[in-house]
Amino acid sequence: MNTHKLLPSELNLKYPQLDFIHLKDMQFAEYNIIYRVNDCYRINNLDQVTGKHQLLFQKFQNKIQQLNLILVDSIFSNIMADLALEVLLQKAFSFNEYVGLRKDNIKVNRKWDKNFYRYKFNSLVHYLAFSNIDTKEVCKGEIDTNRIYYRKNDKEGIDYYPIYCLDKIQKILLNEVKLNVNYSKSLISNQEATICLELFMN
Repeated sequence: MNTHKLLPSELNLKYPQLDFIHLKDMQFAEYNIIYRVNDCYRINNLDQVTGKHQLLFQKFQNKIQQLNLILVDSIFSNIMADLALEVLLQKAFSFNEYVGLRKDNIKVNRKWDKNFYRYKFNSLVHYLAFSNIDTKEVCKGEIDTNRIYYRKNDKEGIDYYPIYCLDKIQKILLNEVKLNVNYSKSLISNQEATICLELFMN
């Protein structure tokens, strides 16, 4: 992390190749995830969902977004689908809160291993911050080192986070990226549910 008095606009005049991004009021990603309603239930709206077993993950609405997540892990689309359900049920509102729901160090099944989840979400926020993994274009895993994130600190200065401060920006995103279900873009129809999961910073 670098701290300066200079504004991003002033630094951009000196370094026009850099992309300065304010860590405030920004959306990192939006995923529309499709589920089948469990045949044992008749659910007409999302407010009626009381457990994850009621919605069975099928696919992402956008295939490229789903395939991009393979860069994190081959099963990461399933993990994001589970994350969306935890957000819907109001059990997690950040990546770290979701990781905290996992059990500790169960090596026989990595699906429930907290260390596995922590490592994978570190990878996810790395890609979210410095690649196009969230877009509807194919992500080749290329890292954009020209992105520099910034925000004001309590000492009337500005903290800047370039790629070599990756550990700090990962910590910020894991704790502070807000997870939200956008109900206006979500729906249930004919026993199929679409959940719109938003990832953003206030």
